[in-house]
Amino acid sequence: MEFNKAVKEYFVSNPVIYLINQLDLTAIPTLDALKPSDFIFKPLQTPASNQMLQLFIMTGGRAMPNYSQAFLNNIPEPLPQGQSNSMMVRSELIFREVLPQSLRNNGWALQGVNPGSTTKTWSGKFTDASVIGTVDLSKLNHTSSNGGGRGGGSFTEYTYSIPGGKDVSWSLVDTTITAQANGQMYYSGSRGQSLQYNQLSCTTVYPCFWSCTSCRDSMLATDVTIEVRASLPLGVDGSGRNQTIQIKTTSQGVVVSGHLSGGGPSGSDDLAAQVNQQIQSQVPQQIVQKLSIQFEAVSVFALKNLLFPANNYITFSSCGVPGDLILLGNFNSTK
Repeated sequence: MEFNKAVKEYFVSNPVIYLINQLDLTAIPTLDALKPSDFIFKPLQTPASNQMLQLFIMTGGRAMPNYSQAFLNNIPEPLPQGQSNSMMVRSELIFREVLPQSLRNNGWALQGVNPGSTTKTWSGKFTDASVIGTVDLSKLNHTSSNGGGRGGGSFTEYTYSIPGGKDVSWSLVDTTITAQANGQMYYSGSRGQSLQYNQLSCTTVYPCFWSCTSCRDSMLATDVTIEVRASLPLGVDGSGRNQTIQIKTTSQGVVVSGHLSGGGPSGSDDLAAQVNQQIQSQVPQQIVQKLSIQFEAVSVFALKNLLFPANNYITFSSCGVPGDLILLGNFNSTK
């Protein structure tokens, strides 16, 4: 009895602390909006009688709601069978903070679009985005003849080119990235602009013995509308503590088309075919390069802060953005 009493008194005076989890409050997160500032633990028993522990983490210095307000909306089973953890990041953070930061190094600028309702998902709209296309109009060059009587006549040579060279910048401002129910994000939109090109026409008359050829430059223009669409599936790359979430797409998954109105004396059908062919052959790979990004901020956040117990880390298995971002995985021991 004396021994039990002594043990009891020891633990009263020297409480034992069990470390369930810890949050990294240092400057390691690559995005301030994902730096943890407060948290709530809350047990959950689902309708299927699955028991789990929920960890609600507030980030970016935002105020933590009270305990009763910490719950998941319309997600009866947040942990799929065969997975030991799931992490969800609300769409506002993804489209307002994570995606814009991830795209910044690629030269495009994205702005989050507020749907105006807490029951709807955010989206993103590009405020700065362009691709470069080399437009070669030499295939439009042609010659027309005008025969006259008594062996006389004339012929005119038409040559077409882009002023300042063959490179044209195509704007993709106002194209959008949206979430889809299948977990893939979707890039789409259209943008119109004027394409200016030069027509050099040189007419030669015959028979002639002096100043037989006269040339004239004309600046022509046509309206070009570029339409783009692409599925942006998320995938997991790397292993251990070097895992990253990233968008994985290919040029085969990007559909680009150009539509022209007008075209001038060069013949709009030929001009449309030439421009559209060159847009389709050059633009998709550039879009792939711009949108093939890593969600470094989310990857670091998950690997640093979701540790149950403290010596474990997550092996990511899959991820998607059906609205909010969801990341599924299992815990592996570092030992």
